[in-house]
Amino acid sequence: MAQVVAEVTAAPKTDPVLRFTPTVAGTYKLHIHDVKYEGLQNYVYRLTITDGQPSNSSEGTMARRGKSRAESHEGTLQRNESEPNNDIQTAPLVELPTLATGTMMRPGDVDVWAFDAKKGKGVTLEVDAAKLGSPLQAVVAVRDAEGKELMRRDSLADSNGGSAD
Repeated sequence: MAQVVAEVTAAPKTDPVLRFTPTVAGTYKLHIHDVKYEGLQNYVYRLTITDGQPSNSSEGTMARRGKSRAESHEGTLQRNESEPNNDIQTAPLVELPTLATGTMMRPGDVDVWAFDAKKGKGVTLEVDAAKLGSPLQAVVAVRDAEGKELMRRDSLADSNGGSAD
């Protein structure tokens, strides 16, 4: 009998959310870029990686009111992107739960983040860009230690989009 190891959700032109359940423990890489590989200083995003369910979205409103998502998630570590982080060798390792911010500074920019996950323990990865007023149309992909893409989601996919192995 098949076991569900990943689920992706998003409505058209919204920020991607991925729920990932690893079949083996290890370090995984999360790749983020714009769907058209565009970039500029206003192509910003907020990444939340947790070992639970996604936060349901008053966070965009909270951010506009001057409150960060981390203020609503006690114990969440905060991390700002710093270049270089464009490939698996330079990807910063973040602990769960983490709130990270980043920018696609130039066309072709890709940000890579690394996180450790336990076998069978679900991880939720949320990228907020549209909620922040950013033009970034995020593409998010999870890869294993060998670089194999396990799942992908983008801001433009319909609710049946994405892929999971």
